[in-house]
Amino acid sequence: MKYIWFKKNENSHAWEKAKELRIQVFCVEQEVDTSLEIDETDETAWHLLVEENDEVIGVGRIFVRKQKLYGLGRLAINIKHRGKGLSAPIIKEMIEKVKELNGEEILIHAQAYIQKMYEKNGFKVTTGEVFDEDGIDHIEMIYKIV
Repeated sequence: MKYIWFKKNENSHAWEKAKELRIQVFCVEQEVDTSLEIDETDETAWHLLVEENDEVIGVGRIFVRKQKLYGLGRLAINIKHRGKGLSAPIIKEMIEKVKELNGEEILIHAQAYIQKMYEKNGFKVTTGEVFDEDGIDHIEMIYKIV
């Protein structure tokens, strides 16, 4: 797999490919309103495009929440490649990028149904409270780098 890190305003080709998969997964499959999917965080986030043989396998983004605290989100895997264990290496790549940026913690709003996947990758539930975000149940989780 090839990992391509980029900023939205620096690589429009990669951004269009990432946006296409995000809209397919979150707006078409999960029925999130398109106006909620592409947001202001995209302007400053580091985006990850994962490809193999020029096919988009997955995407994600990381962003600063506050000093040393990052967010990780918009993780999506192409439907043709789900169930192959690809989320783990992609999450690992995203954690490595946060480390490279001197982040110490990653706070996420994980979709509740994939909580276990994040736990397998070292994330821990914070309060355990499930909340609605864009019409989908989420749970707050944290990953401590230091």
